[in-house]
Amino acid sequence: MNNIVYRIKQMYEDMGPAEKRIADWLLKNQGEVISLSISELAEKCGSGEATIVRFARRLGLQGYQE
Repeated sequence: MNNIVYRIKQMYEDMGPAEKRIADWLLKNQGEVISLSISELAEKCGSGEATIVRFARRLGLQGYQE
């Protein structure tokens, strides 16, 4: 998770509003995100599942599960 946090902080200024909303939630709730499904995370962030997947890919991940 530390590597992902570093990437989020590094890319934060270039993110759009939806990505920043996801990033902010993830940074504040790092311990909780591990146990959430993509649907649950999307709901908590006020985003869609596709936005979560795009966010993960932008961070260099294959998808949400990674």
